[in-house]
Amino acid sequence: MYSFEAYIEGKGFSDAEKMRYIKKYVGGEVDNLIGSYCLSRKSNAYRKAREELSKRYGDPDSLTDNYREKKDSWPKIGMGDRVELHRFLDYLVQCLNAMECLSGLRVLNDYKEVRNLKDKLPRWLSTRWGREIHRIKKIKQRAPEFEDFVAFIREGVDILFDPYNDHDVKPGQ
Repeated sequence: MYSFEAYIEGKGFSDAEKMRYIKKYVGGEVDNLIGSYCLSRKSNAYRKAREELSKRYGDPDSLTDNYREKKDSWPKIGMGDRVELHRFLDYLVQCLNAMECLSGLRVLNDYKEVRNLKDKLPRWLSTRWGREIHRIKKIKQRAPEFEDFVAFIREGVDILFDPYNDHDVKPGQ
């Protein structure tokens, strides 16, 4: 919804035009939810549709739970599965960005949470993360946080997809 608000809300569109944009860019459950509002000719249909969307999908606790459930159910990444590691990084970046507005995700800074994430990594990268923990504790004089873990994974993915290392696999394949 934040992207929608940034791109559509401030453009001066009528409520009917905004409703068409919502309908155009959603699918599945969301489409079913707002479908009846699209048929309404009442002037407050857009506002009611937004309220319903916010109630169902905008609750911070529900959003936090969704992020955490996805994290917990993420499968262990295989030794040579660079594409899955890239997907994992994308998800971690989503979590990092969501931490700004979902205070419940700050729990990801807990060392046990980071350790659980580490267990999803291939063994070679997990071992390297152990060295990175030591470096952070020694140099920065603190425990590693979620942001450190994300930066570490980002660097690993960048190295894996560097064209000098291999020409066979590119991000998104």
